[in-house]
Amino acid sequence: QDPASMRLARQDELGEIVINTSEALLGLTAACARCHNHKFDAISARDYYAFQAFFAGVTYGDREIASPENEANL
Repeated sequence: QDPASMRLARQDELGEIVINTSEALLGLTAACARCHNHKFDAISARDYYAFQAFFAGVTYGDREIASPENEANL
C-alpha cells in the first residue's frame, strides 16, 4: 500500500464513524457535507471536518474476546 492509499483509507474510516455517529445520535445525515455545503443543511463541511477531528484519535485493533480462559489470566 502506498501512502496516498493509506491516507484515503483513513479518511474513509473516519468518514464512516462520522456518518454513523451523526445518524444514530443526532438523527442527521452528514455524508454529503464531506464534499460540499448545502444552503439548508444543518451540518456544513466545516462542521463535518471538526466532527471528524474529534474522532481522529480512534484506531481499530485486535482485541481478545472475553472468555473464561482469558479472564483467568487477568
